[in-house]
Amino acid sequence: MSDTSTPDHTAHPTEQQDLSHAPASPGPSFLTRAARPAVALDSGVDRLLHPLRRPLVLRAVEGFSHIGDAGAVWLITLSVLGRKDPKAALRAAAFLGIGTVIVNGPMKSLTKRSRPAPLDPEAFRPSGSSFPSGHSFSSWLVTMMLPTSSRLRLPAATVASAITTSRVFLRYHHTTDVLAGAALGAATGSLLRRLVSWR
Repeated sequence: MSDTSTPDHTAHPTEQQDLSHAPASPGPSFLTRAARPAVALDSGVDRLLHPLRRPLVLRAVEGFSHIGDAGAVWLITLSVLGRKDPKAALRAAAFLGIGTVIVNGPMKSLTKRSRPAPLDPEAFRPSGSSFPSGHSFSSWLVTMMLPTSSRLRLPAATVASAITTSRVFLRYHHTTDVLAGAALGAATGSLLRRLVSWR
């Protein structure tokens, strides 16, 4: 008899990853055809990560991933910079708050993408739309808003990369969710860095 309490780590969320509804007429729609490369990428990365998903590794990655909840690690980062330039740090924190609200609110409401199949149905699972990744957005938004001369920039980029990867590793997001969130965050942060006006 199989142990029903053990989560099935072999399932892949490919069937839940369509970015559009199936058309009523015969044959795939343009959006469905356009989504196929994204679905293939998501499924391929998930299979590559699967052998690494061991209980101890999952616990460690999950603990690390949560440092990005509510932008906590990034608010701490900005508070460190705020000792030297408090006004600029406050502006950056305001941009972080506004951007996070927009991404996690209107943008996710528009996409309504299903999240990947959970590794463990009993474990924590984020709610809401999967696309784009809010953690990835906020991580790269703050990283790119940091002054180019700051010693925190490289460590911030390292932490941002790790948080972004962790969201896929834990199946909180599809790969394309975090890529979109990271790209949007990095582009927005680069544009806003001048408005932050670090001294």
